[in-house]
Amino acid sequence: MNRMGMAERAGLLYAPTCKAEQNALKGMTNGSVITRPYPGMFARAPSWDALTVSERHLRMMRTLARMHPDWVFCGPSAALVLGFDVSNSCMHRLHLVCSGEASRRNTASVMWHHLRDMKVMTVGGMRVSSAERTIVDCMRWLDFSRGLAIADSALRVCAKDQDWLLACCHAVDRRTYGLRQAKLVAAYADARAESGGESIARAAMIEEGFSLPMLQVEIPDPLSSTPHRVDFLWTLADGRWVLGEFDGREKRMTRGKDAVDVLADERLRESHLTLGGSVVRFSWQDMRNRRRLAHLLTAYGIPHEREPRRFDLRPLDCRKI
Repeated sequence: MNRMGMAERAGLLYAPTCKAEQNALKGMTNGSVITRPYPGMFARAPSWDALTVSERHLRMMRTLARMHPDWVFCGPSAALVLGFDVSNSCMHRLHLVCSGEASRRNTASVMWHHLRDMKVMTVGGMRVSSAERTIVDCMRWLDFSRGLAIADSALRVCAKDQDWLLACCHAVDRRTYGLRQAKLVAAYADARAESGGESIARAAMIEEGFSLPMLQVEIPDPLSSTPHRVDFLWTLADGRWVLGEFDGREKRMTRGKDAVDVLADERLRESHLTLGGSVVRFSWQDMRNRRRLAHLLTAYGIPHEREPRRFDLRPLDCRKI
């Protein structure tokens, strides 16, 4: 247990090299004391349960990087290391590069990819595909909403513009499978999106055919000199504003305040915002139910620009990513 605790403090999983110890720990994985997140790797269940999905993924990656220093992470796994917004649903598996002509069998834990002409960089002791290649691979492998979340955050983290993102696509061999999907996502990417949730919400609006809002706009407060910044803003044909707010988990962080005070601040802020226009709020539940989101936006007068259509070209089976 002491060695397991030391591994945890180093941000790693405990990976015993002795087969007998591995078997002994495996027999103790009842879910309440010890857990085995990855074959041959163990952690104390309470500590593991306290981690977020991304923290767990990074902990597995750091452990594997120590065990296999020649391995290279790619796709969503590399994107996570690079600080991009990766959906939890992309972290069911680790994504690794299969070197040369070698053949590796995919497992429930790992998906292997053959990638040609790929540059490699080291971040936090982990070897990953270059930022440019990582972004393109994510955009071509993932569905539209998850790819857009990574593309938006990549522009923000790398301090680049959309032209750079499109150039990343053009730098890849034009015969690369899924490149059309990558270019489609890149055409809608916007660095002003501040969270993956906002990007996924915007992807839903795009696919449902709604008029696209302005992002992260500062709205003057009629009752004070301090402006308020909103996630989305539409200006309707009659000049009225509709302000959109995404209620993601990160929005509810208290930053040291009492939860009641946070709620009171939000109510006061919204009462001021409604003096200049109506406010529509939507959540993860709304985005999971596209019909519900469409009804909500339509009720607030957000116009359609075209008929709804799915933008997923499905270059890979996204359910397996």
